[in-house]
Amino acid sequence: VVSGISTKGTFKSFAPASAYALNYSNGNVGINLASTQKPSRLTIDESCDILVAKEADYLADAEGNVVVDGLYFKRMFSVVKVALNGPATLNGEKVQKFSLTAPTETVLTGRAAINLSTATVENWTISNNAVTAIYTTDAPAFGGTDGLDNVVWLVVNPCTIASGAKVVLAGETAGYTFSKDLVFPQS
Repeated sequence: VVSGISTKGTFKSFAPASAYALNYSNGNVGINLASTQKPSRLTIDESCDILVAKEADYLADAEGNVVVDGLYFKRMFSVVKVALNGPATLNGEKVQKFSLTAPTETVLTGRAAINLSTATVENWTISNNAVTAIYTTDAPAFGGTDGLDNVVWLVVNPCTIASGAKVVLAGETAGYTFSKDLVFPQS
């Protein structure tokens, strides 16, 4: 229930506000998607995970209150989950840094113009083909519980990786560095 606003209008919503970059005259907003993220084992970095609600008209009741019904938020960017599996010698090693690097023409992070009326990404003004998670606390570890303790999370722009393109996953623990190349057989 929302009070203290005009009797009718349109909701335009996105979260978190800290990601807001600039206002566009066409009704879109600019959102910054960070290339360096600081997730924990249980959450991803909220400065990267952008939620946008489609525009929704509202009309106040006789008391001047607005009941928001059917306002749905859409996650604007993809969440990438990487499970840490390796030799037993790595068990217990906590990840301090983990990165995903795609081919140079791939846009993983940057500034996006988001159309609030349709909750879609209109275009990108900054390109970055790499995204890095830096863990300070609650880091994932090799040999941890599957799906929880051993998972790295990254937030990236939804994109298509071309057939045959190489994506590099790399990371660091206190005692080791590691990397893995992935080649997609099809887009």
